[in-house]
Amino acid sequence: MTISFRKLIQVFFVIILTSIAPFKNLLSAEHLNLKQCLSLALIRNPEMEIADYSIEGATEKKGEADKIGYPIFDYEYNLAPAPKDTTQALQSFGHGDITPFNRIKIGMGVPLNTFGKVKTGKALADVGVEAEKRKKDQKKAEIVLKVKQLYYGVLLAREVSHLLDSAHNGLDGEVKKREEKGGTDPGELLKLKLFRAEIEKRMAETERKAILAKEALAIQMGYSNPSQFEIIDEQFQPISTKLKSYEDYRRMALDQRPDLKLLDLGRDAKAKQVTLEKRLMTPNVGVGSFFELGRASGVSGVATTDDFNNPFNYTRAGVGLQLKGTLDVHNSRVKIKQANTELKRLMFRKTLHVKVSSSKLKMLFGSEKHQAGYGPS
Repeated sequence: MTISFRKLIQVFFVIILTSIAPFKNLLSAEHLNLKQCLSLALIRNPEMEIADYSIEGATEKKGEADKIGYPIFDYEYNLAPAPKDTTQALQSFGHGDITPFNRIKIGMGVPLNTFGKVKTGKALADVGVEAEKRKKDQKKAEIVLKVKQLYYGVLLAREVSHLLDSAHNGLDGEVKKREEKGGTDPGELLKLKLFRAEIEKRMAETERKAILAKEALAIQMGYSNPSQFEIIDEQFQPISTKLKSYEDYRRMALDQRPDLKLLDLGRDAKAKQVTLEKRLMTPNVGVGSFFELGRASGVSGVATTDDFNNPFNYTRAGVGLQLKGTLDVHNSRVKIKQANTELKRLMFRKTLHVKVSSSKLKMLFGSEKHQAGYGPS
């Protein structure tokens, strides 16, 4: 009897622990309002981290464009056979009378002036950094919109679920009442049952949508499991606001919309690219130096043995001013023409985008005024 009683106690505790587990998870879950959901999404969303890396990469390109004053090194090493008798070089190669020739050369140049190419390159990189920041703002606005849609979607699903549940209980009670009472028209009773079945279908669909919305919201906020948080119930309340004029909203849209700012930045970037392509035809001015060493042992018959003229054994060094550039007029003209065409395309695209956006805003503004009672009936 004692053993049976202990087993009974163990089973009892297992049942108790299993029963309270869901409530434990519910109590440990974070309860969040809309403001907290938005804050978590903007901190934890992977898209924000990706945007930060993009900004960092664009910033590094700005450092890459700054070359003035930084030394640039070139190095070269060669290994080749050399004839031991230079007076009969061909015969020496034919008989295998050769020796290894080692050559190493190190050069260093320090750019002093690029005639505006570095300055334009840095300005182009600044536009790139600003563009990545605007892309981040655009992504942030998209995340805020998604979170609000999902948050209110969950709340709306709860409201609809309550309404459907109330309607279902009322219909269920009416069906049972008529079945118990009897004498009801079978056709009317069938209609009530069909309506009840339709409500049950809607209830299941609403619950499924609420689950999917909460799972999507969890992804936006960086949660691995939707059970880690709960949304605080909020009552839907009408918002009282005063409509401004159409021009006020139009001005706000032109000043704040990230997509329009990106078009402006793209236009600025192409304009600077045109300037850069033109300046690429100008030379670069800098200070350069070199050190060169060549060694080949056992070579005879060399007429000159000084360091600067001996072709096999020498040690050379030098320093001086360098003016270097590449002038390819045809290729430069093609690239400038391409950049100008792209610049015109972006300007036209911006104009068209503003017209379309203004038209949509006017339609929305007129619709809001009509709904608020300001427009014609």
